Amino acid sequence: MSYVKLVLALVLMAIVLYFAILNGGETIELRYSPASGGSLPGIPTSLALFGAFLLGAVIVALMGVLREVRAQGEVKRLRRENRAMAEELDAMRAAETEAPDCGDGGSREDGSPLA
Repeated sequence: MSYVKLVLALVLMAIVLYFAILNGGETIELRYSPASGGSLPGIPTSLALFGAFLLGAVIVALMGVLREVRAQGEVKRLRRENRAMAEELDAMRAAETEAPDCGDGGSREDGSPLA
């Protein structure tokens, strides 16, 4: 699966590089705050494309890290729950082996036989 992701990332980088080369001589005005009039005039298009690609990659990486942290928390919770259930099962098995013989031929209160 990691090879597939690597190949897809390389293809995407090649596409971005192609568009950067295609628009190599052009410049743009980058407006980062329309409300206050903030802008960067004369930015090469290739730099803007690379910046957008890099920002997208950082956002995806942060989302992946957040997902991994949540998954690790879930794994810890499930391990604690599993450990508690195993301890409860061990206690029930120990109580079953220590139970005194009822002398009634091994039947339950409702009359059904014990397995």
